[in-house]
Amino acid sequence: MRVRGLFFLGLLLIIGVAVLFSFDFNSASEADLYSLFRQGDYETIVSLPKPTEEETLFLYLVSLLYLDQEEEIEKEIPSLQTKDYFWLDHFLYLYSLHFIEKGDLEKATMAKEKLENSFPSSPLLPYITLSLAQYSLQNDLFASALAYSIQVLTYSESEENSLSALKTIFQSLAHLGYLEEATLLLRHIYYDFPTMSSRETRELIQPWISQISPEKFSPSQRLSVADFLFSLGFRKEAGVFLDQIEEALLPPSLQKNMFILRARFLLGEEDWKELEQLINENLLRKGEREEILFYRGVLEQRKANYSKAVQIYERLLFLYPDSEYAFNTYQNLAFSLRITGEEQKYLETMEKITLCFPEKSAPLWELFQFYYNKNQLPLAQEMLEKLKSFPEEKNKALFWLFKIDSSLEYLQEIVESGKIDYYYVRAWQELKIRGENVPFPFEEEAVLPQVDSTNLSYPEHWTKYQFLAKIEMWRNAEIEILFLLSKNSQKKGLYRELSEFYAQKGDYQKSILYSLYLQEGEKIPLNLARQIYPEFFLPSIQKLAGGELDPYLILAIVRAESFFDPVAVSSAGAIGLAQIMPSTALWVIEKGWTNFDDEEEDEDISLLLLNAEKNLEIGISYFSYLWKRFEGKLYPAICSYNAGPGRVDQWLETLSPDPELFVESIPFPETQNYLKKVMANYFAYSLLYQGDFNPPPYF
Repeated sequence: MRVRGLFFLGLLLIIGVAVLFSFDFNSASEADLYSLFRQGDYETIVSLPKPTEEETLFLYLVSLLYLDQEEEIEKEIPSLQTKDYFWLDHFLYLYSLHFIEKGDLEKATMAKEKLENSFPSSPLLPYITLSLAQYSLQNDLFASALAYSIQVLTYSESEENSLSALKTIFQSLAHLGYLEEATLLLRHIYYDFPTMSSRETRELIQPWISQISPEKFSPSQRLSVADFLFSLGFRKEAGVFLDQIEEALLPPSLQKNMFILRARFLLGEEDWKELEQLINENLLRKGEREEILFYRGVLEQRKANYSKAVQIYERLLFLYPDSEYAFNTYQNLAFSLRITGEEQKYLETMEKITLCFPEKSAPLWELFQFYYNKNQLPLAQEMLEKLKSFPEEKNKALFWLFKIDSSLEYLQEIVESGKIDYYYVRAWQELKIRGENVPFPFEEEAVLPQVDSTNLSYPEHWTKYQFLAKIEMWRNAEIEILFLLSKNSQKKGLYRELSEFYAQKGDYQKSILYSLYLQEGEKIPLNLARQIYPEFFLPSIQKLAGGELDPYLILAIVRAESFFDPVAVSSAGAIGLAQIMPSTALWVIEKGWTNFDDEEEDEDISLLLLNAEKNLEIGISYFSYLWKRFEGKLYPAICSYNAGPGRVDQWLETLSPDPELFVESIPFPETQNYLKKVMANYFAYSLLYQGDFNPPPYF
């Protein structure tokens, strides 16, 4: 009986093992195949029997590709083409990329041509063609790079792809010796594409700048190129072009532009003698034209001849009351009158500006500050009442109305708007101090828009997107979802999908941007607010901040600095999440405030700053130093992170100790706006994740 029992027990054990083995095999070949793929276990995938389902077959084929088993792949492709295989487009795209990475341009092109023949409308075509163009450029195949780039322009509906192709065309033309055409093209790109930064444009043209000769351009083109170079900061090179222009050969409309550019150039050089000569020559030849009078006034103002500048500006406004220079002339006139102490004429001029340019808010703010500092509060209030009509200035105007008469109604109006800015934060705080009920700035959670896949144009691309995202083929999935966004009207649902997609992908900047597109009205649903103010990198920040710094203050700073983009580079050269200058990073490392080993300390500082964790360590170490230097005072610490502690020391000595007056008087607009942005972020983070806002002392 016992033996029999043991026999059955053993049999059951054998059956169990067999079942278990069968289960493992099946799950690995089906459900767990996705997990194996995401983990990069391609050997296991190809060791299994070849799948028959379309999606799992795709994983099998891609695994073969990643294992470099080209012979097996070549056997499969003809049958896939005849079967009209659903995933063939993405496979051919990857196949072409594979050969590009191996440096086999011929096979890469053949794979791209197969993609084009089988899927002539595929959204993958511009991307793979652009990759071919960039590979060709990097390998000095400039004619091929040019041909592929032109092809991208015929495929692409994406501004990003078009811009990349045009930049490649510029470089190809330059290398092929067509430098004049390349320069004019780059000028077109710079002025026609808002995303093209001056820094990027400078870097593109820098290697060629010494070879660009004025002689090879027409007079009109020379002027265009001079203006272009001047706007990029190549002052010397712009001057060479200007010197090579014969004004008489220009049409009359461009002669005016020539004078203006020449005047701007000499102003930048502070060459007062040459500028005065230029102005006098033009006065003799062309008379008191508005542009000549304007720059004559600017010259005298720069030379501190303010009384003379006043006369010239008044002359300009008398002769040309509707001049295109009227607003700047009035502003310059008001400034000169203020310097000369002609207070009444200054006020009359400022009032004229507000009457002639009702769409401008800056003059009203200037008048408000003048009356406020003179303690002429009724007139200051009058300016603020006018400023309330400007939506972007309303909260600021309401807060200063409160500062004048202490009426809580103004603060209530601010917080009821739901618009979280610096003035909302200050209004909320003032109400709380006075024991008033303060609203929670975010609405209850709401159902965010979803993609209605049954009502999508090109639904097959939604299928492809979902699968590719599931297996974490991020680039392929991104191409599909962006294609859907360009082809469908249900934008909100796709925005939500993109926000979540980029968060999952680790592209946090884009995640926040697409979340912002979902906002409707001033008040934000709580669940959307957490997407707009996310806790990206919080564990690392908490660890690095220790118990000294509020991690949510650091989050507020990082969000203001880079929108959580680890590879962000500013026009000034600040790098990474915390936007750190290389010189600052080196200083922090030299101080021994990081836990870097010798190898890390010897690493190229720019590359080091592109590492998110190391960037945060340096940034938080630096902010910790500023925090201690300013004794835990919020405003000086934040301002010094942007403008440097030396400047903040000066401001603390010269500006008002009143927090509001200090903020409004910061002489650097960038730093003033930065402080306001960080404070708004800090408030939002504190309310969302800590339930209250109790900041450290401002001063």
